[in-house]
Order: sequence, then C-alpha cells, then structure tokens
Amino acid sequence: MTGQVRRRDVPDSSEAEVRVACGAIKLLLASPKFQAWREASDTPVRLILVVDALAIQTAFAHPLRRLGKLTVETSELLAREGITLKINHVPGHQKSTTPRNWVNNWCDKMAKAARKTLEGAPA
Repeated sequence: MTGQVRRRDVPDSSEAEVRVACGAIKLLLASPKFQAWREASDTPVRLILVVDALAIQTAFAHPLRRLGKLTVETSELLAREGITLKINHVPGHQKSTTPRNWVNNWCDKMAKAARKTLEGAPA
C-alpha cells in the first residue's frame, strides 16, 4: 500500500486528535484498575491530559464550536464522575530532550506504528 489512507468519517487531523483524546479518557474511566484505585482513594481525581495538539485544548474550552461539540459527552462524563480535567500543552515534534518532549515523541512513534498496523503494513 502506498500513500496514506484517509478515513472518510474524520475530515481533518484536528478532529482526529480530539476524538482520540475523548476516547482515551473514556478508556481510562472504564479501566478496572483505575476504578479500583478510585475506590481505594479519598483524594479527588484531577486528570491531567498532556497534548501536543492545541485543537484538543480549544475543543474542551469551547463546547459550542464544531470540534468542541465532540467533547461534550466526555466532559459530562467527567463531571458526573467528579473528575477535574486539566489540559497541558507540550510543543510537538521538537528535537529537545525534555521529559515531556521525549514522551510526546515516543507517543507519536507509537501512533505511527499503530496506524501502519491498521493499514495492513508492517510497523
């Protein structure tokens, strides 16, 4: 397979980033380990999402905008669970070796490998 395969149900990369962030939050909340930790802890949960896509931060801040509408269900879920969400931005695609940039570069590498696998190419 040559070139990139574009999903027709996701019009742009910003929407894809927002959808993935919402999906990751929902997966975390559904995790048995996370639920067990919450039950054993008296500490209020503050979820810190570190992202390199400003579209995610903007979408959660502006739920009436096009991308923000994708975050409403996730925001409501967090509110019902009593979880506070904080979004930190880390500049993406940097060659620096700060811990945040290292993790961001690693995540990008893993995402590319997963995409290739989904497209049927070897990672």
